Amino acid sequence: QRGIDLDPKDAHPWNNMGSAYGRLGNYEKEIECCKKAIELDPEYASPWNNLGVAYGKLGDSNKQLECHLKAVELDPKDAIAKYNLGTEYFAMGAYEKAIECFRKNSELDSKNANPWLGMGRAYAELGKYEKALECYQAGIRLNPKDGVIKSKVSNWIASQSRYIKGLFQNLCWES
Repeated sequence: QRGIDLDPKDAHPWNNMGSAYGRLGNYEKEIECCKKAIELDPEYASPWNNLGVAYGKLGDSNKQLECHLKAVELDPKDAIAKYNLGTEYFAMGAYEKAIECFRKNSELDSKNANPWLGMGRAYAELGKYEKALECYQAGIRLNPKDGVIKSKVSNWIASQSRYIKGLFQNLCWES
């Protein structure tokens, strides 16, 4: 609020306040603040991304997708917006588009394992299990001690055939 009081025509504090409301679960106020930030600076990508997240939390996937597309259009190097767009495409069943977004995200944020897990899930949905396993392996290699990542991957393995379990164990757990 203080940033807004100091300069009410600066889009950044409006976006930051919107993010704060979002973290508190007040998505209507987040939308209000993000819209104000966009009104002040329509070329600022971050409030578009945050607006998409808020719409997603409220169940409006059409507006969510529209906002994430706009954020990526405005800033193609925004790794978070690219990841969010990938998760939206995944939820829609557009797995090839999701893979493309996750791949770009992994290039923009090379230390983050999440895009590799997203790619793995998308490849698995397409029946491309060896590619899925390669992606899961890459994610685990980025964070080998991250129990959450291993748990997610282990849960996926448990749902797969005996062949895939053996292949995955050979790829990822050999060390």
